[in-house]
Amino acid sequence: MRIYLSSMTAGSFRHFLDIFPDSKLNILLAYNGTNSHLKFLDEFSNNIDELMLDSGAYNAYFQMLKKIEAKQNKYNYATYLLKQRHRYGIYVNFDEVFSESGFKINYENQLFLEAFGFSPMPVIHNYDLRSEEVQFYLNSDKYHLLSLGYSANKNIPNIKALSNAFYKAGKRIHLLGKSEFAALAYAPIALCDSSSWAWPGQCEYTYFWNPFLSLSDKTTSINYPGRVKGTRNNDWDVHPYKDEFMNFVRNTFGYSYKDLVESKYKYHFRNVVCMYFYLQVQAEVTRIHKLLGYRTE
Repeated sequence: MRIYLSSMTAGSFRHFLDIFPDSKLNILLAYNGTNSHLKFLDEFSNNIDELMLDSGAYNAYFQMLKKIEAKQNKYNYATYLLKQRHRYGIYVNFDEVFSESGFKINYENQLFLEAFGFSPMPVIHNYDLRSEEVQFYLNSDKYHLLSLGYSANKNIPNIKALSNAFYKAGKRIHLLGKSEFAALAYAPIALCDSSSWAWPGQCEYTYFWNPFLSLSDKTTSINYPGRVKGTRNNDWDVHPYKDEFMNFVRNTFGYSYKDLVESKYKYHFRNVVCMYFYLQVQAEVTRIHKLLGYRTE
């Protein structure tokens, strides 16, 4: 099972490689209507295991709502793929409609890209097993890698039901933009992506995989000093695993309290901690999938 870290920044990647120079990460980049990714790819190509390209259609949709003209469209996306698709192991369809009724338009975009000789990964937005969209892809011999995208009905029971149905049909499933352990561990999800390595540090908290918990999901959240929310025991001063967290940070990364709280690079250091957390989640989910007999590697 693979977790792709999305919205990766060069600064945080460099800090991660300072500690783990031989690492190869799975990375998802979103097409933004320009060639701005090329410098990033040239710098980090030796440290990327597999690279996925999102079409940027979701970002374009919200730019449209704000009445901002988006550079992302299927024509520019096709032009970009003509020149750069060799860099990407997987690239996503330009799925511009995110409602349950968007299958027709999204599939037209799929065929538009296929006419250029591309093989984009279709994105499903209808989570009803009986829907035309789901039934089409379940019964198609053409598509073997599918993405579960945005939906108002995107919850763990529906994710499990859909992923199990597609798995039994011999398909591999990518879960778009959802990377919680509970959504991944007990469903045959082969791929997912997460931007959650990036934003917790900016919001003054972090995740870490806590070996002192007896639960199978050892995800633990801790608020950095200054973020007082009063939610359970997450605040720094009262967190029951604060010392264990700091021991882990010192032993794994060589970071001190000042590095995480006072350094001018503190947000990069926090991102490194979260990036490592998702590598731990990836390893644990892969282990559980093997025990369950899922072939998701």
